[in-house]
Amino acid sequence: MCLSGDDIEIMKISASLVFILCCVAIVAAQERIIDKTEFDALVASGNNHYFRWKDEKYRMSLFTSSKINGRPQTDWSSKMIHEHGAPNEIRLVSSSTFGGKPTSSQESIFFGKWNYSRVENGGWSRKEREAPSRGREETPESTNQLVKTDAEYKYLGKEILAGRPVDVYQKTERRTGVNSNNGENVDSDIKATYWFGGDGVMLKKEFRSENRSATLTMQTLMIIEWAIDPSIVVTEPVITPAKP
Repeated sequence: MCLSGDDIEIMKISASLVFILCCVAIVAAQERIIDKTEFDALVASGNNHYFRWKDEKYRMSLFTSSKINGRPQTDWSSKMIHEHGAPNEIRLVSSSTFGGKPTSSQESIFFGKWNYSRVENGGWSRKEREAPSRGREETPESTNQLVKTDAEYKYLGKEILAGRPVDVYQKTERRTGVNSNNGENVDSDIKATYWFGGDGVMLKKEFRSENRSATLTMQTLMIIEWAIDPSIVVTEPVITPAKP
């Protein structure tokens, strides 16, 4: 049997559709609804890096942003990097923008009993350290008074993150509330996604929300990533003596 060029093209398209449908079926089979108790236990166990990686050198990268539709002058974003070196040696670098304009970057180093800090590339100052940073960040807080909430918890399946297989979980939530500042009704859609390594440790967390009222729509984003990095070295800064 001799196939025409059109017949061959139709067969190629059909094969592609079958492949796509098979991939969709596999993904759908991976997804499943899970119980809130199971979800909360996974997040609580996987999020405690300070103790789970206490003998490792690791980095935590945090990005946050918020914007209000129609008000670009209020757009805000920040980036923060924690590097945990040897015990009692931590480096923190942060920068941010507001209304599209960058602010001065800041750097802190926790070394032994000292806390060193500087702005941009200026000189270092130091004071005795009060407590070690644990790299613990909370999801953005809302000023809304909660009236009603509906949440769903899912296991989304496996992915590859930074070259390693991970399990992905997600919480989606819809809230109805009242803005405590002006009394407006606010509808919120919130999505929190978590990536876990094979040992159960959390490697990435993404939090997205959109709050809608009669006068504005605000969108917020927070992304946190953790990674072990044996090459991290935190060096104690040199304090330049003040000129007489």
